[in-house]
Amino acid sequence: MATSAADLRRWIEGFEEASRADLAARRAEGPQPRRSVALALSLLAAARAAAGGGYPVDPRRRAGEDDVRVIWHRLRSRVLR
Repeated sequence: MATSAADLRRWIEGFEEASRADLAARRAEGPQPRRSVALALSLLAAARAAAGGGYPVDPRRRAGEDDVRVIWHRLRSRVLR
């Protein structure tokens, strides 16, 4: 079944109009802090599950934490002699 370019444009325009209507409805509702927090917690749980039970680790952040840990141990050893 062949679809014409005009049919495809109308189909896409329909999806775009639905998206605009959805956005307008959400804006009219105003802020929803409980929904936002629930969504954030859901995303964190999904990230944890995808990482096999732990949170994904950013190697750049881990390297920075290791640098801080080395400096902390160096300072601590000087104070606790």
